[in-house]
Amino acid sequence: EITNYGGWANEEGTVWRQYFVADKETADLIPAAATNVWMLQFKPASKVLTYDLKRHDLPRYQAQLKPRT
Repeated sequence: EITNYGGWANEEGTVWRQYFVADKETADLIPAAATNVWMLQFKPASKVLTYDLKRHDLPRYQAQLKPRT
């Protein structure tokens, strides 16, 4: 099943960082996720991709993908 879980990027983003605020469809699907904000960031110099999740404006999860050296 395909859903729109997670919403769309908002206006706070930049070329290298985007924020996705939980939308109504996300809240309807998973009520506990109604305050979620996801962030994806890429740092070109270090080539690190960061995925960050906040819920109730508190850190919930973060992962960083780093290139092998």
